[in-house]
Amino acid sequence: MKKKPRISVIIAGLDKKFKCKKINTALTKDKSKTIIVYNTSPDISFDRSINPYRGSEHGCIYCFARPTHTILGLSSGLNFKTQLFYKPEAAKPFKKESNEKSYTFRTISTGTNTGLHQPPEKTAPYQKCS
Repeated sequence: MKKKPRISVIIAGLDKKFKCKKINTALTKDKSKTIIVYNTSPDISFDRSINPYRGSEHGCIYCFARPTHTILGLSSGLNFKTQLFYKPEAAKPFKKESNEKSYTFRTISTGTNTGLHQPPEKTAPYQKCS
């Protein structure tokens, strides 16, 4: 039987051993029909972005994107880190949107809501560019 990894934490001279529990990340296909997100904020220098993910396995506690998970009925805490939504064929909706007559080409920021690359990509290369 494989032993669970152990870490030691020293706080104010107190040494405690904790068992680390591996938390699995669930990957779910995002069902968005569009890929370009528009904003009208005067505080940022771009008016559109593409975010290939919802959620972030990095789980930074200060991440401003955490509340977006509540829109999906999930928590902005642990769910944000363990329930990732990905857009497997982001190029298709981009081509469709950018080929519309009303579309004006401008700078598009990528990965502004969560990290552009997530750790699961190392073992599951599911992002297709075509």
